[in-house]
Amino acid sequence: VKALTTGPLVFKNGQRVATATSFFKTKQVATADKVWLNATNTAGDFSQMAVTYFDGATPGVDAFDGKYINDSPLALTSNINNDEYTIQGRPAFDVSDVVALNFKTDVAGDYTIALDQFDGVFATGQDIYLIDSKTGTETNLKISGYTFTAATGTDNTRFSLKYQKT
Repeated sequence: VKALTTGPLVFKNGQRVATATSFFKTKQVATADKVWLNATNTAGDFSQMAVTYFDGATPGVDAFDGKYINDSPLALTSNINNDEYTIQGRPAFDVSDVVALNFKTDVAGDYTIALDQFDGVFATGQDIYLIDSKTGTETNLKISGYTFTAATGTDNTRFSLKYQKT
């Protein structure tokens, strides 16, 4: 929920619909190619983001994207038009695609970015590389997570995802 004015947001049981309807899914939906990334530290701070590939999505902002609306001490997000998104829908998978990532933290220290789960082409052997432009490190996240040291603040140019080894 994004509030348009200040004040409390109240949900009441009277807003519920009392009648039940049945929903039968009859159409087989194609599986999208998805990857979920987690950013963590030893203090227990956590952030998760996802990139999903399927027909109908665009590299820009569209209905398939989920905007970052939280303000937690740690955030790993994708970058669309210099804005933060926790879910980014992209067109059908292309092995040459590169996804720009944002990283911000309120606490300097060591962090790890790792795969949480993956579907589609990523479950059938496609590698996922995290690029750290600050250190020049390229890590295959299918093999291991990437641990790094970060200063307090926002860095929207340090990390990216790609699918081919340099």
